[in-house]
Amino acid sequence: MGELRLLLGSSGTGKTYRAVSILKEHLRRKEEQKVLLLVSSKAHRNRIKDMVLEDISCYYSLPVYTFNGFSAEVIKRNERAVRTVSDIYRQILLEKIVDENVLEYYEEVKTFPGFTSALISFMDELKQGLIKPDEFLESFKKIKNLLPAEFNAKYEDLFFLYDAYQNNLKKFSLKDNADLAAEAVELIAGNPAVFPDVEELIIDGFYEFTPVQWKMIKLLKSFVSKTTITLSVDEEKPHLFQVQMETLEKLKEMEY
Repeated sequence: MGELRLLLGSSGTGKTYRAVSILKEHLRRKEEQKVLLLVSSKAHRNRIKDMVLEDISCYYSLPVYTFNGFSAEVIKRNERAVRTVSDIYRQILLEKIVDENVLEYYEEVKTFPGFTSALISFMDELKQGLIKPDEFLESFKKIKNLLPAEFNAKYEDLFFLYDAYQNNLKKFSLKDNADLAAEAVELIAGNPAVFPDVEELIIDGFYEFTPVQWKMIKLLKSFVSKTTITLSVDEEKPHLFQVQMETLEKLKEMEY
């Protein structure tokens, strides 16, 4: 396990500046292959790119990714063809599944505005927790007898919709962003040399991580010499940073 360094402080205390400084040190030595920076959004990635280009001219792709972008790169380096679906396609696909089937619990509300969006959010949460349809069903079976009948119908509908959605993606060899992350974790675990030259990992711009992101971070940390993670938190005011404090405790556990 490599060294873990945490850069803590409230917003505006220079954490991102320090993260970018580490990146620049590698770029100045023309060692861009030795560093990997993961960020929270495309907008944050563009901001970091602008910070780098202020004093370093780059004629190559910066080693800065969102988790989704990094997942796609991992899959690409493993020479697997990937076709990803857009948010609009996901919405259309799920609306089609809902429209073509009679639901026991959700039938009366399935045409309400926002219903399919809520379903997508629900499925994304399951995927981010690395919970597949069959695993969701098995978990439901364990508590089925403890639930009122109407809740049984609810979870049966949710399983059916989740399973049908995944089967439709599989039928056309499609993946959504949550699928990419889960597959990337499996590939990294099976092939640590996918980024063979990376020695330093930097993670910036997050206040919490999904289960699949935690798993990816732990895997990557085990392959590199140094890991630096920034976190906007003030340990003297924990009541103002409850989510971040929980993230901090998990990060501290990774040190051992």
